[in-house]
Amino acid sequence: MAEPYSMIVIGDGWRSRFLCRMAQAVPDRLRVNLVVGHHADRLEAIARDYGVPTSADADAVAATAADFVAVVVSWPATPGLVAQLAEQGRYVYCETPPAPDGVNATCQESARQWCMNV
Repeated sequence: MAEPYSMIVIGDGWRSRFLCRMAQAVPDRLRVNLVVGHHADRLEAIARDYGVPTSADADAVAATAADFVAVVVSWPATPGLVAQLAEQGRYVYCETPPAPDGVNATCQESARQWCMNV
């Protein structure tokens, strides 16, 4: 059997916990290699409840291998973070829409232009 897909989760809210629960439910298919967030209490709870490594250090992402990165952060943080990860050559699953509806077209056009240049 093939190795499970591995992911890094960026964000420490309810959606990151949901992704950790998904990985727990299908450990032969999905593994969480790291959860990165800003809230120490949330990270401690995630580590305790799901047995996954956590960090408040954003640089830990670059040092951690994974098949993809799941971005589950706020609207304002999403576009820049996704662009940064894409520039690093990471595959990105973006749980949050790339921007509020009012600027979604601009983000989609930017993404289209970026993809055409890759």
